[in-house]
Amino acid sequence: MTNYFSHGRVRNTYHSKVTFSDNKPFGCPKCGRCFTVKGNMTRHYKYECGQAPRFQCPYCEFRSKQTSNVMSHIRTRHPGQEVYVVHLKYEDK
Repeated sequence: MTNYFSHGRVRNTYHSKVTFSDNKPFGCPKCGRCFTVKGNMTRHYKYECGQAPRFQCPYCEFRSKQTSNVMSHIRTRHPGQEVYVVHLKYEDK
């Protein structure tokens, strides 16, 4: 018999199924990175794979491919500063 104790209910939600799944059927055709959700693979393929980071911190040289990473960076590295993201525009080659 296993001793198990929990303060809350364990819920088998979509989030936990997707987050902790080993089944990642959606592969990026460019780099082969695999995803559990097709929409995440599509976003990666269209906006991230092989692209330079599009977003920059207004207070330093930190850049990222996702705005949420820049906002998190600002909150932790530049406390008290206004949180906003600079969208870099690149010329098409």
